[in-house]
Amino acid sequence: MHSLLRIIKPKLMKLKVYLFVILALAIGFQPMAQSSHQAGKSVNGYIHKSDIKQDKKINYATAGTKNTVFSNEFDVSEEWILINEGEQGTWAIVTETSPNVSDYMGGPMQSATADNGFGEFDGISFLLDGDVAPQNSILEYNGSIDCSSLTDDVVVIFNQRARAFNFDQQFLEVSNDGGVSWVPFELNTELEFNAPAVQGEVTVFVTAIAAGEEDVRVRFRWFSDALSVNPELTPDQVNSFGSGYAWLIDDLVIGSPVENELIIGETFYDDHFETFFEVDGDFFVSDDYTDLQQVSSFEYHTQPDFSTRPFNFACAVTNGGTAEQTGVSLVVTFTDPNEETWTGISDPISLEAGVTDTIRFYNQVPTNWAISGEGSTALENGLYTIDYEIIQDQVDELPGNNVGVSLATRISDESSETGAIIQHENSLTFLAGDGQDIIAGTRYTFTVDDAERIITKIRFALNGESTDGIGEQILLNVRTGGVLDEVTEDNPMNLLFSYEIDEEDAIVYEVQEEDLSLTSTPVWVEVELPTPVIIEPGLIYQAELRLPLFGEELVFVGLTSTRKVSSSVLFDFEAPSGGPQDWFFLGGEVYNLAFGTEQTVDVPTVSYENGIKLVQNFPNPVVDNTMIQFQLDESGTVTFEVFDITGKLVRSENLGNVPALTRQMIDFNRAGLASGTYTYGIVTEKERLTRKMIIQ
Repeated sequence: MHSLLRIIKPKLMKLKVYLFVILALAIGFQPMAQSSHQAGKSVNGYIHKSDIKQDKKINYATAGTKNTVFSNEFDVSEEWILINEGEQGTWAIVTETSPNVSDYMGGPMQSATADNGFGEFDGISFLLDGDVAPQNSILEYNGSIDCSSLTDDVVVIFNQRARAFNFDQQFLEVSNDGGVSWVPFELNTELEFNAPAVQGEVTVFVTAIAAGEEDVRVRFRWFSDALSVNPELTPDQVNSFGSGYAWLIDDLVIGSPVENELIIGETFYDDHFETFFEVDGDFFVSDDYTDLQQVSSFEYHTQPDFSTRPFNFACAVTNGGTAEQTGVSLVVTFTDPNEETWTGISDPISLEAGVTDTIRFYNQVPTNWAISGEGSTALENGLYTIDYEIIQDQVDELPGNNVGVSLATRISDESSETGAIIQHENSLTFLAGDGQDIIAGTRYTFTVDDAERIITKIRFALNGESTDGIGEQILLNVRTGGVLDEVTEDNPMNLLFSYEIDEEDAIVYEVQEEDLSLTSTPVWVEVELPTPVIIEPGLIYQAELRLPLFGEELVFVGLTSTRKVSSSVLFDFEAPSGGPQDWFFLGGEVYNLAFGTEQTVDVPTVSYENGIKLVQNFPNPVVDNTMIQFQLDESGTVTFEVFDITGKLVRSENLGNVPALTRQMIDFNRAGLASGTYTYGIVTEKERLTRKMIIQ
């Protein structure tokens, strides 16, 4: 019998992991570029407000040091000299955080003595006004500090509120010759771009400059000059992202290091940080983890109520004192949308002086949380916040840095405003990128309960720089499998729809002006899939957006910062640096691509019997072509059959041996068939499963 249907096979490709680093500049008084890991293109950041207020009500007092020789609460403004060596901006001694600073720093200054004064440099106001110039501002203590009694280690400790952005740098500078020469100590280099603000003590060892010296002086410098990093930036670009947020400092102390001092570092609620390592700014995926394992470890900004899992809480912790700390534990407080809380404490560890370690508190299910298949659909929609604190047996002499950055995840279902979605971030913080001849992909895995679930939509956001692309056509797709692993029987790769613009199952979208995201809040565009995709655990689902070769860069997919290495990938058809075409992971950025999902109810979209899943054909009724999707629990030989209303077999096709757990797509053409109701079916050696379709 003549075949009029097309079987869409999984596409095989040779893969490799590769990482692009755009800029790496030396640090002096020149700004340091934020590194980008996108192929061949630089990116810059949009400002955005934090999702979570970082305003812990704890004791941020800088308790002092051993053998303290100097302290200052910034309560007397005359004790500080304001020096401006740039074109814009100045430090100020204030008693209240400026409104713009508070908005974009996730809350006001939280130091213990903030009410009587602190230092503030406000960079965000220039960005909001769209008027940015080079900034080089100094806040210098107007006096000499005698450190002659400190013959061993000397530390400068102060309280800060800080948040990293594109080009700003912060320095502590120390002089031992009355201010003739200064030694800079760059601070906050570990802070992630556009991550929430941090509040706490900073300890800087200045022994080599200050120990035994009689005339020590200190000052703080804010530096930001976008054009010194990238001279090709336009004035509009400099005004959009050429400054930083702010820097707030208080409660300065100089002396010898304290004995008991713990410092909390990065916080996590899943173990994605275990799956990669970094060498000289380059990221490498660990050989101990498959691509699927890494994607399964991601943290999500929003997740559907049916795809939840236990938490793997963790944090970095450093012993900043001179004595061993015992009973070091992580305390996690988990708060649901109804303000009900759960608190858990990890097993204790001991930490030698000067050592940094990771505290892991894995496989935790808070009492106000549930995991898939065990009541997760009873979870309230909304934000679930996670607070972190470290404790020890000893009394911490500087407790202000024992509380870490809060994290959160949001639960959604079909009653939510957004529907039941899964997405990495809900901000658009990067400007520009590749604008043509690429496939942008963002990767997800699901854990599902016992109900049938399907992907019905792709969600995406486009950068506001895409104005020249209005009216152009882009293509969307879904791919299963890990593109950063070799294709094997355990990692089958399946492109579910076509990238040929004239094909029936191609998902083509024309860019509209209202689609463009002009601020850090993404404008999410939703596109229905031609046929729903069955969700299975143990598979990577990749939301894709294909930018054709326009002849010039016209359309830019939204990007935002992330710490989940390989959450987004890029296939560059231009083969950068003359290398082969291949998939690359972005490293520190994620494309604004996500999925909308549904539960099949009433008349089911998916039939499942005896190891066969068969999806309702789409479109239905059929005019010319329709897409039919099926999947087998076990591999086997398959025949596709179509019967008319009388039960007569009108089409039959041997599909050969079909592997297990792999999406199979049939492009069925109705040529030669009269209008009416038909039954189509998948037949294996053991079972038959059928559904009805209508031909117009």
